[in-house]
Amino acid sequence: KHLRLRAALRNLGLISDSLDLSMASAVHFLVLLLCLTLVCCGASKARVKKAISINVYYESNCPYSQRFINTELAPLWSDLEWKSLLEVHFVPFGMGRILEDAQGKNVVCQHGADECVGNRVQDCAIQRFGDKSDLLNDFVLCMERNLADGMAASSTVSYEQCTSPDMVLALQQCAANPESLQLAIQNGQETQIAHPIQFVFCHLCDTSNCHRVHHWIMLLKN
Repeated sequence: KHLRLRAALRNLGLISDSLDLSMASAVHFLVLLLCLTLVCCGASKARVKKAISINVYYESNCPYSQRFINTELAPLWSDLEWKSLLEVHFVPFGMGRILEDAQGKNVVCQHGADECVGNRVQDCAIQRFGDKSDLLNDFVLCMERNLADGMAASSTVSYEQCTSPDMVLALQQCAANPESLQLAIQNGQETQIAHPIQFVFCHLCDTSNCHRVHHWIMLLKN
């Protein structure tokens, strides 16, 4: 068995004739090879960049942001063919402001404290679900639909149906902690760099197919 195993490894080009490989070493070698194979296979299943990438700069409680997300983006996302093409980068900040005083930096939101909580819940969701992930898209679309229906962003009711109970608790705690303030500040800085805010929200594409998105949305609306 040892000789057959050694011959098989040699035929695969994994060892040389000069290598002194005992039976135990050969088994250990195969286990290592199997582990490396599993790691490689796992890496191949990492998220693949989709054909159309959209950056959405918005505010959780803004009616215009909600209208875009619920009437433009959501219909695309609910179509499985479109879902396989779209990659969305959400940046919840919009026309908020970053203030700084002796205590440090803070964020003021255009639509008040409730919106700040909503933005920070979604900041935490981005961190936990992963930027541009399908899970994140499902969560944001679900929460924004509830907010458009009049639910308060500061209440877990607005997102308790959008994810698991454990995640609801994690997002609530994260939004109340300093870590989410830092995420909000980062999103504010990204928003300012990406586009000087003159409008309530904007969405940008980073692929050559960007100009087609508006046309496709209009076709779906019609």
